[in-house]
Order: sequence, then structure tokens, then C-alpha cells
Amino acid sequence: MEFNLDYEKNQFNDMKNSMENLLKPMIDTTIKSLDLAISITDEPVSFSQRLDGQYRPINVGEPWGQLFQCAWLHLTAKNIKKESNETIYLKLDVSGEAALFDKQGMPIKGFTNGSSVFDRNHGEPGKMYYDVTSFIDHDNGISLWIEAGANDLFGHFDEDAKIHHAELVVRNQRARKLYYDMETLLNLLEVSNKNDTHYNSLFNALWEVYLLIEYQETNWLDKALKITKNMLESKTNNPITIYATGHAHIDLAWLWPIRETRRKAGRTLSNVIDLLKRNDNFIFGISQPQLLVWLEEDYPTLFEDIKHYVKLGRIELQGGMWVEADTNVSGEEALVRQMLYGIKYYQDTFGFRVKNLWLPDVFGYSGAMPQIIKKSGLDYFMTIKLSWSLINRFPYHTFNWEGIDDSNVLTHMPPEGNYNSSILPKVSKKVSDEYREQDIVKEALVLYGIGDGGGGPGEEHIERIQRQRNLAPLPKIKDSRADTFFEKIKEKKSKLPHWKGELYLENHQGTYTSQANVKWFNRKLEQKLKTIEVLLTLDGNHRMFKSTLDSIWKEVLLYQFHDILPGSSIKRVYDECLARYKKIDETLNDLLTNHYHLSSTGKDNYIFNPFDHKVHTIKRKDETIYAYEVNPFSFSKPIHSITLEACENTNELITENTAIKFHPEGYIESIRDLSSNREMLTQYGGNRLMVYIDKGDAWNIKDHYRYQTPNSLKAKPIKSFDSKMYHLRVNHYQFLDSSIKEYITIDKTTGRIEFEHFVDWKNKGYMLRTGFMTTIEASNATFDIQFGTLDRSTENDTRINKAQFEVSAHEWVKMQDTSHTIALMNDSKYGFHIKEGMMDINLLRSTDYPAKNGDIDKTQYKYAFDLYPSSISNSEIDRQAKGLNGYFPSFNEKIAINPLYTCTQENIKMSAIKPQHDEGGIIIRLYENEGKTTQTNIFLHETFNAIYETNLVEEIIEETNLDNVTFKPFEIKTFLLKN
Repeated sequence: MEFNLDYEKNQFNDMKNSMENLLKPMIDTTIKSLDLAISITDEPVSFSQRLDGQYRPINVGEPWGQLFQCAWLHLTAKNIKKESNETIYLKLDVSGEAALFDKQGMPIKGFTNGSSVFDRNHGEPGKMYYDVTSFIDHDNGISLWIEAGANDLFGHFDEDAKIHHAELVVRNQRARKLYYDMETLLNLLEVSNKNDTHYNSLFNALWEVYLLIEYQETNWLDKALKITKNMLESKTNNPITIYATGHAHIDLAWLWPIRETRRKAGRTLSNVIDLLKRNDNFIFGISQPQLLVWLEEDYPTLFEDIKHYVKLGRIELQGGMWVEADTNVSGEEALVRQMLYGIKYYQDTFGFRVKNLWLPDVFGYSGAMPQIIKKSGLDYFMTIKLSWSLINRFPYHTFNWEGIDDSNVLTHMPPEGNYNSSILPKVSKKVSDEYREQDIVKEALVLYGIGDGGGGPGEEHIERIQRQRNLAPLPKIKDSRADTFFEKIKEKKSKLPHWKGELYLENHQGTYTSQANVKWFNRKLEQKLKTIEVLLTLDGNHRMFKSTLDSIWKEVLLYQFHDILPGSSIKRVYDECLARYKKIDETLNDLLTNHYHLSSTGKDNYIFNPFDHKVHTIKRKDETIYAYEVNPFSFSKPIHSITLEACENTNELITENTAIKFHPEGYIESIRDLSSNREMLTQYGGNRLMVYIDKGDAWNIKDHYRYQTPNSLKAKPIKSFDSKMYHLRVNHYQFLDSSIKEYITIDKTTGRIEFEHFVDWKNKGYMLRTGFMTTIEASNATFDIQFGTLDRSTENDTRINKAQFEVSAHEWVKMQDTSHTIALMNDSKYGFHIKEGMMDINLLRSTDYPAKNGDIDKTQYKYAFDLYPSSISNSEIDRQAKGLNGYFPSFNEKIAINPLYTCTQENIKMSAIKPQHDEGGIIIRLYENEGKTTQTNIFLHETFNAIYETNLVEEIIEETNLDNVTFKPFEIKTFLLKN
């Protein structure tokens, strides 16, 4: 006879309610309430200074602070009554995060509140218990010091930060055991198929336990434990094995400031050390060196504990990067430095060579990453985030990822699709049901613990694993390091499917644009650091400022964390980040001023070209234009210094190659190529500044935003200036309370059109874009990415192509057909809509979450439109884009330097000239950027005793010479020159 399904559902709810409302309260017995005194501050106070505060009494139930305020709590009690051999626990919930400190001033246990915005599908976030028996003194008194933050794991707090619990309790361990038995078995029942043979017996057994809890007759607890023990001993024959790794993905900033992350690290890792001491099988992974640097600075004793467990193999160091960085917006050399500093830190500090890149939460992955991974000496890649795609389900969990250069890296995306796993039976069931490659590999990774805001695994995770190691009908579970897992699945690498190109996330495309000033500073400082390294190296002073530049690089890399640079953090993060960017910029200017006499741009001053190719660039000061043509690694005064004269407004302009017509509203109505008489724009025109209602948050642009009729901005007034070589137009735009001042500079010789905007944006909920609707007929467009290019479809003919309504690129995008090429270049923009002839740049988004008044600010940027009456190489466009993007410092006089090398092939590009990381050599990093095999000679302009090829982290591969060097398509090569 079949169950009445409604009745069965009611019975299940009865069992669950009995577990939570009858059994769970039996676990704790309060033996003493604690007396509390509190000292509240706006910013953290160290343990050594805690006694300097003003303390006041506070009671359980009272609110204690405002969001992100800090406090020291002193918890005391006298006359504690305890039985011999009885364990006394502190039970603490302050509606926020907290840490118990020992007498030496180190955190020994982190606490998190039970009420939180954490997704309960992943488990309960609260951590409220710690054994304080050893703290009870000979007089049966206790004194505990707690540091607290008025924020939950996600930067909120509930109920006005009331203190909910501060008491000493004893715990009924047998009732606690039954609770976890029931939790595991009820969750298994919930996800089991009612037609499975074990379902009825499991249901009936749990109903029997329910009745024992409800009526509590003699020896009910013994009887209940005997039943659950029997059910938990059923052995599985499931062929899949789950490799379970403890984890706490901690965002280095997000809904809280960086200073709170440093405290989160102390709380989380003190929890981890406590679990490691109490559970012999527990293994935990740490994935960001920056966190460990903070930990060593703030909590040196805890850091020594970390080193101890790393040596034992029970803490695994994961991930090659300094931080878990965004890979869409970070520049090519920055991604290498993430690897260099991260891998070297692990080696130098722990003697450990990491083998995997660990990016669970990053918002899509550049097609350059497989080569960066492999050429950093790593073999494996782990992500979760592709499971977040909104339209198309990514087809694989375990696969070989091939980059634009054909590098191949073994990749795993845990089938649960979560880095905050509850490790309940529902997780194991999902892995068993949905693991796509289980016909090839029988192993899958699960990352369990409370992440994002930190906290890590709790006692509940350990209890669940113990009950499921071999529980029918689920996969087996074993505690494991991730590197052990990857070594196991590597055996089947040749049989796994392949994915070529970028791992595009069909989600979070707004992060290419949000927080425009952060993205502007990021690119500016990436370029500035590279230029200074080149100049110092060519000058022979590459070791002099190395420690300063290393420190600055690491801070810039910190801000490339995937919730900072993408624009998805709270306002305070950006207030602090931008202040630091400005300070870094000043520090670099001071270095150049003190060492080289940095100057402002002028007709008698020299600019430095840090590139290995000739650069054409202009610098505009009001109506004066300085035009430069500078040889590689050289200095030059402007070849033209022209002050433009005011002229009558005209809407038509003829250059040597094009006829340009402006609409009275300010946009470009027509661009006609004179050599072919071809119109390059449709009736829509070009540089149409459009404002869209933006209903997304900092992460997401609604994919239907283009269905609205945008507000087309109209310029007024318009001023014009002219000379024989250049034409300058100044447009003013107004949208509600926001304004844009636009300078359009047209080179009459080349026809290049350069746009510079000074924006004062004051209106929330809008998106500013510029679009050029071209007559180019091309099914694909080419996008500049790190270390090469990527072609993407311009059509909306498939679900995959349609999902890519916003894509990322760096310095340029081009479309070309059989006769013409159009390139759009920019100096700090990353979001593009390139579809069906439209070339559209996302200039600004004024969202209101998580950052209040996001991008309500002043900002500036440049972009340029170039037309070529033929197909043109990526190398030529790249050279032109470098003129817009590069940092070309100006000096009063030439600096005596010699170019380091000359390369014979224009498609071989330089990424870096820098000092060797740990010795006195010089590093040259080059790459091929047109996707073709190329042989070249690299002529050195001075003699070195030895030349080596290295990987990206400067580990020597072999001694070599630079004659007839072969680059495969998009290949990166790094050379070490030593004397």
C-alpha cells in the first residue's frame, strides 16, 4: 500500500520539528550567567590597548553598537559550580562577529551570530560554543576577553546588535549525538527516492525515534541512539567518492571594509586551529597569501600554528595568486605578478610549491589564463562560479581547459556548484545525480564550511562527514587535500572533454564597468608601474627601488580582488581604495621626481617611450596639442606643439582620408572613407551618448536593457578650434543633474578621432554608453585581452551568442570586413556590446548596491575611433592603442639610457622589462599577439654572461640564446639575463 503523501509530509515535518524544538534544547543546560562590561569604539583597538577604554555594564538583551563599530567585552563570573571532569562551555552570541583571546593576546576561537543573511540552504552560520574549562581559576571564577564587531558575516546586523547569549553551559553529549544522527538521516530521507528500497525502512526508523523523543519513556535516549546507529551503519556501494576539503572563501573586501577582513582572518583561522586540534581527520585549505601576511602581522602566534599544520599536511596552501583576482579587468602583467608574488610567498615562507590555481568566486575567466597557469608551473584549476551562469548551463564539471595559445590545464568545477557546502546528504545526493563526467572519473571535490564572510567549517560539518563516510546509498566521503584529489583525477586526463577559449560567465557583466574611477586608477597604475620598471632597468637602477615597487605592486594586486576591482563592494571600500590609489600615484611621482626630475608636459620637455616599438601619442592641455613620435625606449620632445585657434562651428570636416559630418546634436552623423567613397556609419551614426535606465546592481546589467528607448544626449553649446593638423570640438551635455564635458580631437592626417570626457554624474539608476553603428559586415569581432586576442560572434543566432550581450576587452576592439577595419580604443573601459554592426562602449553605471551612490562622482576617460581602408594587423592596432594607454612621463632633459634589445617582428610584444625577483638579473617578457607561429631574432644591445628561458615565476627552464627564437601562436616567453 502506498503512503498518503500529504500525511507523510506532515509526519516528516513533525519529526523535524521534534528534533529542533524538543531535542535540541535538551543539549544545553545553563549553569552560570556572565557579567558583562563593554568598551565601544569606531575602529578596532588592539588587545594590548583594550584596558585604555571606558567600560560600562551591559546585559544580555541590550543593543550595543552601530554597524561596523567595534568593542571589547569583559566577561566574568564567580562561584562557578561544576562537577569533577565536567566540561564547561562558553555560549556566546553578540549579534555580530567576535573572538575570544587568550592571555597572550591571540584569538583562540571565533564566534558568529545565529541570525544572519547567510543562505540557510548552505547551513547555519552561527558558531557559539567553546570549551572554557581551563579558564576557570582556583577560586571557581572566570575572566574572558572578547573582541567583537557589530556586523554579521555579510556586513549587516539584526535586532540592533543585541547580545543574545553570554553564559556558561554544560552540554548533554548524547542528546547532541542524537541530534546530528537525526539531522543526517532526516536530510537523507528528504532527498531519497520514495521508490528506493531503503526509503520505507529509514522512514519507519525515524518515526520510531520521533516517538521516543516525543514521549521520553524510560531509557528513550539509549533506544533512540541504538536505532540511529543501526541506520547509519548501512554500507554504500555507490561508485563515486567525494573528496571533502574544509574551506572558508573569505572576500578580502565586499560588504565590509578591508580592516574587518583582517579580523575575519583571525576569527576564522582560530576556529580552524581549534578544529584541527580536536579532529584528527580534518583538513583545511587556505587560498590567498595576502590573508596570511595580515595574519602574521596581526596574530603572530596564530600564524605559527598555521605553519605547524602546513608542515603536517593538514592545512593545504591553495591557489597561485596573491589574491583571488578578477581575470577580466586585471592587466596581463598584473596577472603574472599575482602568480609571482603568490607562489614565491608560499615557497619562501612555507617551503611549499603550490600546483593549483584556486578561483572559486571570480566572475569569468580570460582565455589567457590556461597559459598563465601552466607557465607559472601549475597543473590544475578549480572554480565554482561557472555554475552561476543564468542562460546556458556550462556542459562540464571535470575537463581540459585550452587557452587561446592551446595551453591545456586540468579543471574541476565541484558538481555541487558551491564553495559554502553544508556537506549534508543532499550535497552527496546532488553530486551522485548530477556529476557529468562520472562515467570517466569517480571522484568529485566538495568544499565545506562557511565562506564569503568567513568563519569556516564548524562542528556540524565534522559531525556530518563522520556519519556519511560510507552511508548507503550516498557516495563515499573522505577527508582530503585538494591536491590529492587532482593527482587522482589526473590519471583520466586524456579521456576528459575539452573546452577552448575563455570561460565566459553569463552573469555579473556589469562588473566590467561599475566603479569607473577604480578601473581608471587600476589601468593607470598598471601602466605606470611597468613604465617605471623599464626606465629603472634601462638606467641600471633596477635594484634600487625594487622593495618599494614590490610593495606597491602587492597593494595594486590586492585591489584587483574580485569584489574590489569589479565594483561590487560597499562605498567605504572605494572611499578607502581610491584614497590609497592617489597615495600610490603620489609615491610613484615622488620617485620619478627625486630620481629623474619629473616635469609637466611642455614644448621643451621630453617624454619617455617605455615600449619596444615607435609610439605616436598626443597630449592636450586646453587648446594646445603636443604631438609626439618617439622611438622605442627613447626620449623625444614634441614633433608638433600647436595652439589651436577658435573657429566658426562647422559640422563638416575633411581630413586626408575621411569626410566627417557632425549632427547638430553633437554626435557623428557620417564618416566616409574618401579612397573608396564608402559610408562607414549607418543612419544611427557614431558616438551617440545614450543614457539607459539601469535596474541592475553593481554585478548585473539586465539583459533586456536595450529594449527600452534610451535618452539620446544632445550637446550644447558647441565650440570648435582648428589648425592645419588638428581639429578640436568641445561639447557640453546635460542629463538631469549630471553633466559631461567632451573634447573631440581629430587628426587631419590620419583621420583618427579621440574623445575625452570629464563627467560629473549625480543621478542614480542610469547607465551611460556610447555607440557607433557601423556598416562593417562581420560575423566576428576581435577583442584585445591579456597576452593576445579573442574572437567573439557579433551575431545573436544562438543562445550562447545571445547571452554574450556584454563582453570584456582591454585596450581595443576591432571589426573588419573584406575592405575596411574599424577599431575602438579606450584608456580605462572594459564593457562592450559588439553586435550586428554596433560597436558600443559602456562608459558608466550609477547603481546603488552594494555601494550607495555608486559612481555618483567626477570621473574622466578617453576613447578613440580609428578607420583603416583595408584589413590591418592586430599589432598595428595594438601600437595605436598603446599611444592612448601608455604612461609616458615627461622630463626636463633626456636620461642617458640604452635600449636593451631590438626585436625584428612587429607581432612580438613586450609585457615587462623588470628586475629579477630574487637575484640581480634582468627579466624580459615577450609574447606573440596575432595568433601565428613566428620566428624572430632578439638583438641585445649589451653583453650578458648567461641567458636563460624561465617560466612566468622566473624558475629557470634552460639556458638559451636569443637568435632565431620561435614563438607559437599567442605564446608568452620570459628571458632572464645575468652577468
